[in-house]
Amino acid sequence: MSLPIRFTDNLDLQKHIVKIVDELRNWNPIERDFFNPDGLSKEEIKEMQNLLEQDLDKAIFELYELTEAEQDLIFDLCETGLEFFYRQGASEAAKRVAISSLV
Repeated sequence: MSLPIRFTDNLDLQKHIVKIVDELRNWNPIERDFFNPDGLSKEEIKEMQNLLEQDLDKAIFELYELTEAEQDLIFDLCETGLEFFYRQGASEAAKRVAISSLV
C-alpha cells in the first residue's frame, strides 16, 4: 500500500505510456553489417532508444505532476547515484576531483 503508484483517468496519457513501454520491451533493432545492409548504425539505434526513453520520462513526469526541480533531482540520481551504485569505485562519482590553482 505504500508504493508510489499513480493512476490517472487521462486515457490518452495511459495509452501513450503503454505504447512507449511496449515499444521498449519489444525493442530489437537490426544493426547494419555485411549481412544486414538495410539495418541501422549503432548511433541510430542508440538515438532512437534515447528518444523513446526521453518520451517515457516526460510522460511519467506528467503522470506524477512533477515540477522541474523534482525532475532535475531524478535526473541527478540517475546520472550520478545509479552510476555509482552499479560501477562503485570505477564510477565518475568516485574519481578524484582535479583542483587547479585559480590565483
